[in-house]
Amino acid sequence: MKLATTLSLLLTLFLGNSALTTPIAATPQQQLAQTNDDLDWERRHELRWQGLEQLSDGDYAGAIATYEQVWRSAAAAEDYFDYTNALLGLAKATLAIKDYDRAIPMWEVLATRFLTKYEHKTALSFANLGLALYHTQDYEKAEWALQEAIANWEIVRADRDDLEQITLFEQQSYTYRLLQKVLVAQGKTEEALVVAEFSRGQALVEQLVQQYDPNDVVPDLTLEEIRQTAREQDTTIVLYGLVGEEVRVVGTEANLPNELFIWVVQPDGRIGFRNVDLAAANITSLRHFVHRTRNEAVRRHSEGPEVNATLPGDTFSEQMYQLLIEPIADLLPSAPQAQVTFIPQDALFLVPFAALKDANGTYLIEKHTLASAPSVQVMRLAEDDANNNTATNGSHAPLIVGNPNMPTIPEQDRPLIPLPAAEAEAKVIAKLLGTEPLLREAASETQILKTISEAPIIHFATHGLLDLDSQLNIYGDSVVDDLPTARDLGVFITPGGTTVSDRTTIDGLPAAPFLSREKVFVVELAGALALTPTARADGFLTSQEIAQLELAADLVVLSACDTGQGRVTDDGVVGLARSFMAAGADTVVVSLWAIPDAPTAKLMVSFYQKLAEHGDKAQALREAMLATKETYPHPMNWAAFTLMGSPL
Repeated sequence: MKLATTLSLLLTLFLGNSALTTPIAATPQQQLAQTNDDLDWERRHELRWQGLEQLSDGDYAGAIATYEQVWRSAAAAEDYFDYTNALLGLAKATLAIKDYDRAIPMWEVLATRFLTKYEHKTALSFANLGLALYHTQDYEKAEWALQEAIANWEIVRADRDDLEQITLFEQQSYTYRLLQKVLVAQGKTEEALVVAEFSRGQALVEQLVQQYDPNDVVPDLTLEEIRQTAREQDTTIVLYGLVGEEVRVVGTEANLPNELFIWVVQPDGRIGFRNVDLAAANITSLRHFVHRTRNEAVRRHSEGPEVNATLPGDTFSEQMYQLLIEPIADLLPSAPQAQVTFIPQDALFLVPFAALKDANGTYLIEKHTLASAPSVQVMRLAEDDANNNTATNGSHAPLIVGNPNMPTIPEQDRPLIPLPAAEAEAKVIAKLLGTEPLLREAASETQILKTISEAPIIHFATHGLLDLDSQLNIYGDSVVDDLPTARDLGVFITPGGTTVSDRTTIDGLPAAPFLSREKVFVVELAGALALTPTARADGFLTSQEIAQLELAADLVVLSACDTGQGRVTDDGVVGLARSFMAAGADTVVVSLWAIPDAPTAKLMVSFYQKLAEHGDKAQALREAMLATKETYPHPMNWAAFTLMGSPL
């Protein structure tokens, strides 16, 4: 079919019985632009850039007028490239003004006819088609469109390295969340659970699968396999999903969550679902709410926007309990020894679940044995690996590291401060485990790498460093609110299939802050552990180096500051814990903040004592927290540690 014929059909669908600009107040400049279809290529090129700028500035009426002119001219000239790009701009602007009935046929044509050679553009078109269909309540067709979008996104991410996959998923994850909304709107909450599980931790899952067979394909979990995981690990799985408007038309929309989906999978196979309206609770920013809760736990003053949630409770920990736990309290086990595994999302990875307090003043750790994981699939893989490691690593000694001769951070002129309490901690734990610790000069990277691969237990008592880009926060957003965007500077990137390296600059400056809204800047693998420097090693065991190891460890404990933090992405937290899991560790115990020396030592010694008694890692951590709480009651002293991976 010729472009002119296609144009005629689309005009009929798009215009109906009225002129294009009838519902739009066109400016004289726009009216003038609409009078001439006889444009040369250079003029069409100029107008396409003008349309991009109008879209970015929110001048959707102007963009429609501009793109319509290019569209008509390109059709007359049989210019496929300009025609398709003008149609894409028209479809975006029409969807942005929420004219769904007119947007749908354009996105259908783009998805099924014009952009089929480019997976990322096809996926984008199907995703926007799904958005328009969702808002017209055509949920069944929206479900189909979003499944098609996801299938194309999977092709885009295939064969990319780990960090590129995470970066691409940051750009694509809105499609998975929108599909969850479509399924929930149809009452298909269990199908939505499968999508929610599939949409997290995928890059890590692929790394874990390829440890066993580099040619293996990552399988998608079925609903029955999710049930099976809860049953075989005898745990109640709580999976949180955060969804917002999920608009990604221009590519820079914020999409703050306004709903919280919670699925509870019980060991007997029953699945419960709860939906919490964040707006009704006056939670405009869940990240700020989590930030306030954490600062309350560590007795730190909070800066930034106020949080005035209309939830019961006098403290943030009480209100966070009401948000995350109270809606599902009736679905959780009553026995304190029964395990609950949380699978958070986004800022919820930073929540100190153990310190959340109910209306009676009871902490969550007093009611349940807690663990966490990036996804159900990671739980399954960690458990399978744990069974293998238990059978093969019994003849090797644990690796216990404490208080190295501290290295110097490059930006500073003095070494990190020594940690004598960490040395004492390492000595006691090594004695409990029947081994000798590596301390001070012996705690070098060279020495550690000699035994780390075979060690069944690895314990680091040292400094943990979170070396994120200083221009970005932990979510990858610019720390400067009024910083110009890349589009303000004339750089237009459509997210979905693009990654930008750390060597890229805009106007001579690093590009990352300017491109933070597009989420195209390659995610960094943040974090490092301080070790003794040598002539051949700088004294920092980085997350990148850890991820390249092949570990047989059943347990890794990072008794250091902020080792549970990192870059928070839609694929999970990218940092030290993830690197150890990617390297093969079955269980990783990390901290969400820095805690004082004395309670850390007490908690860690108690943890290993309890672990020796019954072998249940999650239960041992709970008992250690409660024992430490008796002596040091404030949550900052005992609630920082969290267990990820296999709990047994």
